[in-house]
Amino acid sequence: MRSSEEIAARVAETIRHVYLRPIMYTAPCNIETPLWDFHWMWAVVHGSEALFRRCKTAVCMEERAAEGLWNRFMRDHPGASDDEALVYVFTQWKKISVELGVPLENPE
Repeated sequence: MRSSEEIAARVAETIRHVYLRPIMYTAPCNIETPLWDFHWMWAVVHGSEALFRRCKTAVCMEERAAEGLWNRFMRDHPGASDDEALVYVFTQWKKISVELGVPLENPE
């Protein structure tokens, strides 16, 4: 059985991979789903679910994105490309990653 440290390392690796190759996980417009799922798993392993909820809520409130970050960006930039929207969404989600302590650099 894997230790919590080993599980956290794999979850962090997956989060980094989502940022690197998002379309391997879902359509660009749905990218927040795997980001939410993997950050939630990270939070569960670290016992920081409340921190995760606070961070996610704070980012969405700051961005006025109750409907989600992707939708917020596309509403404000109707001619934007998927790549432009992904840059915005990732910028916001990386704030959450940092707050949770997810290592965004590959430790190897």
